[in-house]
Amino acid sequence: MNSLTVSLAILLTATAVSSYATDDSFSIVPQIFVGTSRFEPGLAMEYRPAGEKRLIVRPEAFISEDGRLGAGGSVLWDIGSFAQLPDRQFLAIGPRAVYHNSDDHGWEVDAAGVYGFDLRIDQPWRHSLEALAAAGVVHDRKHNDSEFGISVGGAYA
Repeated sequence: MNSLTVSLAILLTATAVSSYATDDSFSIVPQIFVGTSRFEPGLAMEYRPAGEKRLIVRPEAFISEDGRLGAGGSVLWDIGSFAQLPDRQFLAIGPRAVYHNSDDHGWEVDAAGVYGFDLRIDQPWRHSLEALAAAGVVHDRKHNDSEFGISVGGAYA
């Protein structure tokens, strides 16, 4: 196991353990991104600290286009109340940095956004659908330069 995988596993475990010990909110989120770095299925964690429900820490791991594990994360701010969204919706924006770990792409730094809709199956915000978007700069490893990158996707939290 490489150090990136071990670091990500430690981060995800610490986040999960701390969220169960407090009133923090913690969600496991299967996701799919499609864009400059092609098709990337993955898994994210959404952590909202108790008392600060507008902050979302979102580490993620995914399979890059050539089958290797990529990872990264984002720190988002829920601006749904400022955007005057209904109670069953949220909109969060913030910076995102990921490492694709593929033949074509390396590091990517983005502005990211997540729009969520509460399905209200049994409890509020227990199940939700999310639309994902990210736009920024991605390192093109084949040509050893940087290019504009954009990705869109969906998730179930």
